[in-house]
Amino acid sequence: MLGVGCRHHNISWPSSSEALTVICPSTLPQPPKPDWNLADAWDPETLANKRPLQQVLRAYHSGKVGFQAKNVRLSGLTPPQVHKHLVDLGFRHHRTALKVHPKQPDYWLKNGETSAHLPTKEQQVPMDIYDHPDGSVIRMKAWGIPDRSGKTLRPQPHLNKTVMFNSEPECTWGLFNCHLNTSWENEAFKVSDEGTPLPKSPASQSGMNYPRSLAPQQQETWIHFVMSAAHIDMPSRCSPSLKAPTIHRKHTDVHQDEEQ
Repeated sequence: MLGVGCRHHNISWPSSSEALTVICPSTLPQPPKPDWNLADAWDPETLANKRPLQQVLRAYHSGKVGFQAKNVRLSGLTPPQVHKHLVDLGFRHHRTALKVHPKQPDYWLKNGETSAHLPTKEQQVPMDIYDHPDGSVIRMKAWGIPDRSGKTLRPQPHLNKTVMFNSEPECTWGLFNCHLNTSWENEAFKVSDEGTPLPKSPASQSGMNYPRSLAPQQQETWIHFVMSAAHIDMPSRCSPSLKAPTIHRKHTDVHQDEEQ
């Protein structure tokens, strides 16, 4: 029997007194409402050269993997509501310290600074990870990303739904503590709240399509359009007076906000 997520009744969530004051999502650069389709987010040439990604996408569409990521709806839920809902669905839960970048050793601190060493529980910004035996993984940043520099594109509390390449569990203590490999390398793609599979990052190697018919400025808007669908904002206290960051990204860039 695989280990299942426990209820964690004593788990802590951001209180009203420590809720982060972040840029309101509505003040971030918003794309117009063009006649764009998220199904066009994938680059056919990249997919043709990435057989493992093709296989997971086919399995997802046929319902063999990622059923929970496709069907669970999390928009508008608070962190405790998300936690209870996912655990009730059979997701396993663990909490980790949020890194600035999944491939680098630096961690975010609640004061908006970073540390090259693992912070204490009081200092660290938690990220809650939920994995399901069907290959679905939910990453929740209930504290958001408290970047004091203001450069983070997605500072508000948010979560994302993903599907893994390998859905075989990794177990310790026999079969009583089993989790999927939730690493960035094992992530195949992200999923919108409505269930549409999307590239896991804006990078071309992740499968992101850059329509040649779009001017460079329109392509920036296109990236924001796709990546906003791949991340689900959570209810939070925010400040419209804070200045929203400006998006400047090359086609080959992989922004840390979009990866985790």
